[in-house]
Amino acid sequence: MTKTSLSITSNIDKFNFAALELLNTLHSVFPVAQRSFAPGRILTDRVPNGTSSDIFSEFSDLGYHTFLWLRHAGFVLGNPGGTGFISDACLTLKGYALLHGKGEKVGPIQLRPVIDQMTEALQAELSQIDKKKLSEIMERLVREMAFS
Repeated sequence: MTKTSLSITSNIDKFNFAALELLNTLHSVFPVAQRSFAPGRILTDRVPNGTSSDIFSEFSDLGYHTFLWLRHAGFVLGNPGGTGFISDACLTLKGYALLHGKGEKVGPIQLRPVIDQMTEALQAELSQIDKKKLSEIMERLVREMAFS
């Protein structure tokens, strides 16, 4: 059996993907809280068939821990369970505002809101994800997080 390789290999690239994917998923159902949200499942559903079980396990753990990081930073709400599920997961007002900010200006050009860039970047198959684009979006989010 041939194993599928992923384009996302560094820890920071994996975190960028996970954070943006989870924020995008919660944004898509905002303001409804998800009673049984499985952040690891959100990520493993993107992993192509034929990928090793170690990668599935890694992405499952990554999803859960990334959610906890986003929660600690104040961008999402939810009550972690011991089985990788989060009850009542939802974007906070701070998370929503972060994704819908007008966007920064670069010279005379107004950038699109983060949510538009994020949704577009995440449409690619996981093996085709543009790591540089995810990194740029995440850097922009981190700058905006630092000042919120």
